[in-house]
Amino acid sequence: MVKSKRFWIAVIITLVFMIIFFQRSNLFKTFESLSNANYLYVLYGSLIYLGSMIWRAIRWKIILTPCGNFSILRLSPVILVGYATNNILPIRIGEFIRAYYLHKREAINPSSVLATILIERIFDGLTLIFLIGIVSLSLPIIDLFQTLANQTNMNWVVLTLGLSIPFIAAIVLLTIISFYPKFLTTILNYFLRILPSNWQEKINSFSSYFFEGLSALKSPSKLLLIFACSLLIWLSEALVYLVIGIGFDFQDLIPNINTFASIMILTTATSNLGTSIPSTGGGIGPFEFFSQTTLMFFNIPAHLASAFTLVLHGALLVPITIIGIIYMWFNSISLRHLTTTSQEFHIKEEKI
Repeated sequence: MVKSKRFWIAVIITLVFMIIFFQRSNLFKTFESLSNANYLYVLYGSLIYLGSMIWRAIRWKIILTPCGNFSILRLSPVILVGYATNNILPIRIGEFIRAYYLHKREAINPSSVLATILIERIFDGLTLIFLIGIVSLSLPIIDLFQTLANQTNMNWVVLTLGLSIPFIAAIVLLTIISFYPKFLTTILNYFLRILPSNWQEKINSFSSYFFEGLSALKSPSKLLLIFACSLLIWLSEALVYLVIGIGFDFQDLIPNINTFASIMILTTATSNLGTSIPSTGGGIGPFEFFSQTTLMFFNIPAHLASAFTLVLHGALLVPITIIGIIYMWFNSISLRHLTTTSQEFHIKEEKI
């Protein structure tokens, strides 16, 4: 992993975003804001976030239905392990660990699990875009994206499309695949004829199980349930932002509760969409930059936006990571073993 080019690219991206983040912060005032915060609200926010994991487990259960009937109690520890390792390891290796761990725990093919995790991530992106659309009715979204684009040396239209089109295109493509797997397998086999037979078998096996993992997309009722769960997930996280914001007295700067809630929803969306940019564990770097920039756009002082963002990200990352590590320790699960075996699986998938 350390020798991987993508690893070092992720490290560089994180460093660049964090340098920008701290350059815009008055460190003395930031520490002062940190010392003046009411951390009881941070505790409340952390508990809300941990509680919202139930919606993630319910959503994953729905997506996994074509592969088997898994209880929420069985899926929750797998989610904990996946999120904990994702927060520690770079370039979303935790997703492969989650797929491998469910494969070992429930004897389900990891290719199918990866497909379900991909569906999760796409719905996360689509839901955040939907929420941006909703709050755009009351907030100047275009001006914000122009500001974000200027600070990243990009055209705001390119930035906006870059954050939205991939999710829309992906859900359309995967839905088509889920409806016509046999037809696509036939086309795939036609092009695979030039490859050795052992490669043909590997690719056919992977695609077959991967297509099975997409089967939930064929059901309109499941799509609606997945979207509903995604809304609950992200509105719960926006509530975390709002509660921790109260701990930093944001309500004094934004006295209108509707505007306050809308800004927190928007900050939730921009900071989490920003983590789709490759970075080190937990999206560190892009998360801080997009959160800070969004808050500063709405006249939150830079030092206060910085202090809030640092505490917020810690509240989102630290508790679930600790709980995940404790779970692995009590169940004698080796992080090194999970990382090594899941990376071997990752490499095999990339070769395919």
